[in-house]
Amino acid sequence: MILHRLPLRRRLAASVLALACLGGGKSARAAEPAAPATPATDLSRPVERGDRLEVRNYRGRVEISAWPEDRVHVEAEHPRAEELLVETRGGTLHVVPASWERDAGAFDVRPPERVQVRIVDRPPPRVDLRLRVPAWMPVTVEMPYGDVSVTGSEAAVRVMVAAGDVTVSGAGSPVSVVSMAGEVVLERARGRLTLEGGRGAVTVRDCAGDLRVETASGHVILEGLRTTNTEVESLAGGITYRGPLVPGGSYDLSTHSGDVTLELAGGPPDARISARSVEGEIDAPRLPQPSDAPHRLETTLGTGDARVRLWTFTGRIIIRLPEG
Repeated sequence: MILHRLPLRRRLAASVLALACLGGGKSARAAEPAAPATPATDLSRPVERGDRLEVRNYRGRVEISAWPEDRVHVEAEHPRAEELLVETRGGTLHVVPASWERDAGAFDVRPPERVQVRIVDRPPPRVDLRLRVPAWMPVTVEMPYGDVSVTGSEAAVRVMVAAGDVTVSGAGSPVSVVSMAGEVVLERARGRLTLEGGRGAVTVRDCAGDLRVETASGHVILEGLRTTNTEVESLAGGITYRGPLVPGGSYDLSTHSGDVTLELAGGPPDARISARSVEGEIDAPRLPQPSDAPHRLETTLGTGDARVRLWTFTGRIIIRLPEG
C-alpha cells in the first residue's frame, strides 16, 4: 500500500487500511509481553560531526536523549535470540534488530511522499531501545508501532510511526513527525516543522519557524508559538491557538467539522482577521459582526500586521482578545 501526496481525506482513509495490515494500534500493543528488564545489548559507537543516526524497529519503545559526548550509547532490551545490528555505513549509524532488517521492505517511510506497508508472515519480537546521542546529530526513527521520544536535540529530527505516541522536546530544522494513531507532542523546536496525525491529539508548544499540521480527528493545540507561518488542516478535529501573534505572521487554521478557537494573549493584537463558519456560528463578543452575515467576520485590529484566517464547515469559531 502506498500513500501518495493525496488530498487529506484520501490519505487518511489509506492510513486506516495500513494500520489494519499491521494488526491494529494501541490495543494490539497493550497485549504484548514486556521485554526483559536487563539490557541484552549495551554498547557505544564513536561518531563525527556530519554523521547521522537512523533507527528502525518493528515494535517496542525508542527513547533518544542528547548528551555532550561524540559517541552514541545504545541499550536495548530484547529476547536473547534477537540480535541488534549497530553499524556505520556512508556516514549514517544504523540501529536495527536483525529480524527487522531482513524485512527492510515491509515498512518504507519517506514523508511526505509515501508510507508503504507490507504484511509480514512472522512479526519480529518487541525491542525497547534507549540511546544517548550528541545534540548535533540528526535523528531518524521509523517504526510500524511503538512510542518514540526524542529529548534535547539541536539537529534535524524525523519520526514516523503507524501507531504510537511521539514526543519531541528540543529539535533543530527540519522536524518531520508522522503518527497515524497516537498523540504527537512537539516543544522547543525551531525551523521547518511538519506534523501529520491521525486519531490522536497534536500539541505544539514554544516553537519558532514555519509550522504545518495535518490531522484526521485529533484535537490540535498550539501554545506560545513564535512561528512566522502557521498552517493547520484537520478533517474532524478541533483547533485551539493560545498566545500572541508574531508581527507579520500568517495563520491559517481550518477544519471541516471541529471548532476553531483563537485565544490571543499579550498586548493589543495587530492583525487582519477573516473568520467563516459555513453552518456554525461565530462567538466573538468583543469584535464587530454584521447582523446580516452571522457566519462570517472580517475585521482589522491595530495596524493589521499579522494575517489570520479561521475556517470551519460545521463547527464554531471562538475568538477571545487579551484583557485590557
